[in-house]
Amino acid sequence: MNEVRIAVIEPVGGHGGMNFYDYGLSMGLAHNQVEVYFFTSNATKIMNIDKVFTMLSFSSVWSQKNRLLKGLTYFKGLATSLRICKQKNIRIVHLHIFHMDWLFYFSIRLCRLFKFKIVVTIHDITTLAGNTIPTSLLKKLIYRIDKVIVHNTFSLLEIRSLFPGREYNLIPHGNYIPFVKRVTAQTKRNPFKILFFGQIKQVKGLDILLEALHIIKERGINCELTIAGKLWKESFEKYENIINEKGLAPFIRVNIKYIPDDEIWDYFNDSNLVVLPYKKIYQSGVLLMAMSYGRAVLTSNLPAFTEIIKHNHNGYLFINGDPISLANTIESIIKCNNIPDLEKAAYETVSEIYDWNHIGLLTKNLYCQLLTSDSYFHTAHLNSSKQAVLNNDEILN
Repeated sequence: MNEVRIAVIEPVGGHGGMNFYDYGLSMGLAHNQVEVYFFTSNATKIMNIDKVFTMLSFSSVWSQKNRLLKGLTYFKGLATSLRICKQKNIRIVHLHIFHMDWLFYFSIRLCRLFKFKIVVTIHDITTLAGNTIPTSLLKKLIYRIDKVIVHNTFSLLEIRSLFPGREYNLIPHGNYIPFVKRVTAQTKRNPFKILFFGQIKQVKGLDILLEALHIIKERGINCELTIAGKLWKESFEKYENIINEKGLAPFIRVNIKYIPDDEIWDYFNDSNLVVLPYKKIYQSGVLLMAMSYGRAVLTSNLPAFTEIIKHNHNGYLFINGDPISLANTIESIIKCNNIPDLEKAAYETVSEIYDWNHIGLLTKNLYCQLLTSDSYFHTAHLNSSKQAVLNNDEILN
């Protein structure tokens, strides 16, 4: 089976920085002879790609301030997308899930009502904020999805422990290389410039970075921190309290807002080091973005990071949740001055291992399994694809 036609239904798009991911996946699929119908919102800037057709069926969902109106706009867009899929004789819809909530529940039910085969990429295995649906309903729902994709071994192990007895597919998150320009070569800056980029959430550990910055300043090391990104379900007040209490204001630049695509390069270019002090993460687009720009990264030693980052080879690691370890690592980085070598290795890592064409091929293979096996849905969570499970076990070993 060479020609495949599928739908990617992902309304976040340009509203939350998913546009690069969406088009990266679509490009990779198109490269492997998959015709992609991409349904999203008008927050997404349309890219002209052969075999990729973008439809703004979710229109202005993100401009709705009222929660009820936003929900109604979303489901109207979903229903419109599914009707178009029927008209185009599309049999597979590919959804992307970040929160296992009621929106997720009813989206799957609606797709099943339209009798589509469903592929879901689960980006966060457990919801990091907000209420989840009851576990009993969630389990039933997971087993009614035809193919489930996760991005790394950590996510694979966790979802297996939560919902055992069915197949899961490990396909990496791709790089940002097709969409970004590499930053200029490292220059010695005084002060040494650190960047914290992306949505500001409690689990992203900005408080740990601020504590580490205070330790660094106490040691007489000249550093400057830039914080760039919008708040997500929290206030910046607690971070301001740390900044004021520790006297850090003169050493910090703050831009608390969504950073448009055409401004991102400037932030990465005007930095020596991108720090991701996250306390919990399943997959980080910011990490892959920084490496795609060719900038050095320092992350906590969480499993999702250590699958990609090898300390002092293509990035740096510190002990999760430990501001002293973070401060010590930053001080060591400044003194060793081996950042250019690591930046080169980081870029090679994302260009070789996280290439969208290869990811597109892996994803196409899943679609082909569905299209060539009418009985797949009825056996997926009982006897399904033992070989695929073995393949995942080989990855773990």
